[in-house]
Amino acid sequence: MKLSEIHGLNWRGDRRQLEGIEFSSIAFDSRRVLPGSLFVAIEGQTADGHLYVNDAIDRGASVVLVQKDQEEWETSRIPVLQVSDTRLALGEAASLFYGNPSSSLKVFGVTGTNGKTTTSFMIQEIAKQYGKSYGALGTIKYDLVDKQVPASRTTPDSLSLVGLMAEILKVKGDGVVLEVSSHALDQQRVHPIEFDGVVFTNLSQDHLDYHGDMENYFQAKRKLFFQVLRRSKKEKKWSVINIDDLYGRRLFEELPGHKVSFGFSQYAQFRAVDISMDIDGSRFLLKTPKKSYPMHLSLPGAHNILNFLGAVACQSEVIEDFDFLNGRFDLSVPGRMQRFVSSKGAPIFIDYAHTEDALKKVLLTLKPFVKGKLILVFGCGGERDRGKRPKMGKVASEYADRVILTNDNPRSESPMNIVREIQKGFIRKAVPVETQLDREQAILKALKFAQPEDVILIAGKGHESEQILAEEIVNFSDIKVLERYAELSV
Repeated sequence: MKLSEIHGLNWRGDRRQLEGIEFSSIAFDSRRVLPGSLFVAIEGQTADGHLYVNDAIDRGASVVLVQKDQEEWETSRIPVLQVSDTRLALGEAASLFYGNPSSSLKVFGVTGTNGKTTTSFMIQEIAKQYGKSYGALGTIKYDLVDKQVPASRTTPDSLSLVGLMAEILKVKGDGVVLEVSSHALDQQRVHPIEFDGVVFTNLSQDHLDYHGDMENYFQAKRKLFFQVLRRSKKEKKWSVINIDDLYGRRLFEELPGHKVSFGFSQYAQFRAVDISMDIDGSRFLLKTPKKSYPMHLSLPGAHNILNFLGAVACQSEVIEDFDFLNGRFDLSVPGRMQRFVSSKGAPIFIDYAHTEDALKKVLLTLKPFVKGKLILVFGCGGERDRGKRPKMGKVASEYADRVILTNDNPRSESPMNIVREIQKGFIRKAVPVETQLDREQAILKALKFAQPEDVILIAGKGHESEQILAEEIVNFSDIKVLERYAELSV
């Protein structure tokens, strides 16, 4: 493939330099360079690809793209060309190399602090029931229609992302749903993707260790709507916004172009009314601009009704009538309000809730249906947004009746320091609180204590299958612990 075929890049130099330069593969990790590769030097948070340019050349790269100035590259034995942004260059090169697969698929993106995974699963399931095959790339897995592969991160790098979409297109998939993280937007990972519709679920405190403050966090999310979607060459494209959320209302008001609102607000175009809820799900009337549908949703909680509204609103631009759902939507998402029952008959829920807002919503969902005690097992991640810890402690002490603090990927931080920071937020001193850093033992402690009328919530890790302890990564899964010790998965 000829380098000169890549358009839309800011080359620092004469474009005639590109004539005759060809490449047969692409890499941004020098260890993956093959003879004939285009190597793109990316400056990351922990490593700088510019330091490995010579290694890439030694491994047989035919051309290198850099962003930084460095004199020794000028005399190298292959072309080393400078561009203004190598992250953008990587995306453009990947899209060209794989034939721009997003232009031939229906592509939906979901962003927000909470609800991305569940909303994405819902969009995919609605499409399936409508007779369409959508892939899904997100936190839990990469579903390529004909196979599934483990997810390395919520939103993969642009090279992997375009390659995965090419695989979905190859097996005649109709579309793909992407979870789009704020990190991915900040790092230009979805730059080459042509979206049809994008969804904003909500925004609450998270990732401030990376973004610094909430405004920067919001501005990162905003890029999906104001930059990425705007670049899409799709003839019809739309934004779907939760206007119940403060940041969602702001985004909706600022957005030009075709936009669709959802929420419980009377001003939302897609909303739920006449709501009744229990621990097994929700019943409500789904109101759309065209028609109303009585619905039963198997996932409990108002937040899951909002996720469903967002999924329906997103699909409403390609599906005119939702009668095919037959008034019922059943869905199970690993680690998202995933239900088990203890040997004593106590309901147990595993949920990924790892922010103040998410934890509060899940506890509020369960609290009205608890006849005994609401038992909470949770912790906070190390080397991540420390400001969340006392806020999550405050929520735990307000809504749980018994709390067991434990590890949740402490990384290199002291687990007891994390626990102490969580405890600073506790406001109900009468709530029994204990610490058991061994997470499996913490879960077993909750199981032993719980009586039939109690409810257990195990929060924070959800679907995750590893525990990160200092320099060690060990296999660990809340789900597998319950599969071993609880009587029944529901």
